[in-house]
Amino acid sequence: MNSVHPTTSSILPPLASWTPAAIGGTAIITGALVTAYFLKSVFTADSKKPSNISDQSRPVVPIAAESKWAYLNPLTLIATAISKIFSLMMSPYYLLFGEKEYWMNQISSPIHYNAFNEGSLTNIAQKARKNMKGLLEMMGAKGFTNSLAKGSLPGWSGINALSLPEDKQFSCGSFYLTGEEIKKQASSLRVSYDPSILSARQLSNILGSGSNSPKDEAIARGRMVSSLVASTCDSKGNPIPRKGPLPLYRVYTSNAPNLAYSPYDKKEFLNPNGTLNSEKYTKEMERIFLHYFEEAKINQDKVVVLCGFGMGAFMTPELLPEGQKCFVEALRRATNAQGKHFDKIIFGDPNKKLTPAISSIPNITVTNKSCLDIAHHGAKQGYKVALFNPGDGSGIPGQFWLNGHIALEEMFGLFTTLLVSQHPHCNPSVGNRSAYNSR
Repeated sequence: MNSVHPTTSSILPPLASWTPAAIGGTAIITGALVTAYFLKSVFTADSKKPSNISDQSRPVVPIAAESKWAYLNPLTLIATAISKIFSLMMSPYYLLFGEKEYWMNQISSPIHYNAFNEGSLTNIAQKARKNMKGLLEMMGAKGFTNSLAKGSLPGWSGINALSLPEDKQFSCGSFYLTGEEIKKQASSLRVSYDPSILSARQLSNILGSGSNSPKDEAIARGRMVSSLVASTCDSKGNPIPRKGPLPLYRVYTSNAPNLAYSPYDKKEFLNPNGTLNSEKYTKEMERIFLHYFEEAKINQDKVVVLCGFGMGAFMTPELLPEGQKCFVEALRRATNAQGKHFDKIIFGDPNKKLTPAISSIPNITVTNKSCLDIAHHGAKQGYKVALFNPGDGSGIPGQFWLNGHIALEEMFGLFTTLLVSQHPHCNPSVGNRSAYNSR
């Protein structure tokens, strides 16, 4: 598998073999380039607007007066010099530490899912829900009740994300979307399904109005619904300020077998004595991984982000140890089969429950950062990122219950624009089975 960034050995000779003259010459040339770049920037840069995506994370130094000479105020000069030199230092960082992604190391405040209290919402979730509610209401949605889970919510009139005025701006605090950006996300919808599990007609009914029976909830795992989305909130539930182009990544929604609640899944994947049928469960998880990888390959995504889906609310404590072994083996098989198509596969494990086992799989980077944070920061750096959303058997993405627990699926609906592109009350294309793709 190729690495996202080349390693030191592939670019430069071993540092130990460098002579003092070579090191000194390199330092002089680097210093000269830094100085030239800085002086050029002082007299040409527009400091009021970030020039590219990577500038969004750096503070903007305001110009004190209209004249460019006012920019040479000593304090401003020092601050600008530090900023410019720091940005230039990042390119050599890739050469020296190519196997460790700089952008991953810069992710702060990872979301730890166990910080959310079971049965009640924390202030973070309440704040994020308020932001999302405000954003959708700006687009014209009305009548939110306790849940965003069901497509047939009484009193909730949605929007048509494909027909909003493209030049209009919809704001929520410091975050905003234009009608053109909303349309782009809704238009990016791609629905794929496995005909060995469900038909296009069955999937259309599930995606359009939600699962209507326990059987629907079981077969919903045969879907893979994807679209471009953007992060709307940071890890504290605060709106992310817009400072340039909107970083987009592609979210893929499906779900694992529900061995905690689904009678159909229990019948299929448990032995008569209640233990896990490891062979059948491993094969099913491998199928879901491969479906995800195949779709990411079709969409030309290069960085694939995963989480421990199916190992939380859909798994019982008694089945978890064996379930985790099956999960790891399924991921190992799928990575061996399809991993070569991606530059990087990243497994986000904030609570470190699967880190030791996943770390044994070659070519997978394991981190304790949040999957949502990884995807957002990767997109900011210009990577084509795929992110798996562990959905619910209801078939409606971004499931959210006012008095229910908060898992990763709920957080996608609170912290990203997922509802705009994958919820049937926002995107009419969701239920159009003529556009579905058979796996």
